[in-house]
Amino acid sequence: MKSPLNDPPSASESVVPVSHEARREAPPVDDAKVAELRALGEKQEGAKRYNEHVKTLLQLAACVGDEDEKIGLYLRAADMFVNRFANQAEAIKAYEAILAIAPEHPGATEQLRQMYEKRRDWEKLLTLQRRDADRLPVGSERAGRFFELAKLATERVKKPELCIELWQEVLESDPSSGEALAGLRHAGDRPGAPRRCVH
Repeated sequence: MKSPLNDPPSASESVVPVSHEARREAPPVDDAKVAELRALGEKQEGAKRYNEHVKTLLQLAACVGDEDEKIGLYLRAADMFVNRFANQAEAIKAYEAILAIAPEHPGATEQLRQMYEKRRDWEKLLTLQRRDADRLPVGSERAGRFFELAKLATERVKKPELCIELWQEVLESDPSSGEALAGLRHAGDRPGAPRRCVH
């Protein structure tokens, strides 16, 4: 019978994305626990007990107080999930934990973009890319970014309310966009579309 220690651990055991407010209310760092986990991780890494080591990295990331160190630990864990265990689902959880700490982290954002695309998780991909688009000022670049998002939502997600919302974002930056108006009408004609947005 296979021992649980031989199975790649789940990032969900210790990776729980939290809000900024929740992080501010985090309990004090347990220095003794952190020291214990550091020593354990070094021992596991030296012995090449990688299944145990990645689990310890995640536990340590949950315990340390420094956000840069947290991010570094999650990055190490994500890399192990991808390259040693070929477990993309758990790598995604680790990268998502990084964005819960640093929403603009470029490395985690790009890795998630690629993974969401590969897994055809269009809604998560839209959420990720929309966060970047929302930071842009009103203008042609913002309109272009939301245009691509609206097209993706129309072709892949097919949720009328979401499509309408994204096409309206395009029109806010480019009121003369005929494609956005056509997209808005098309989304409004779909079953389940809010009546107020049909015309």
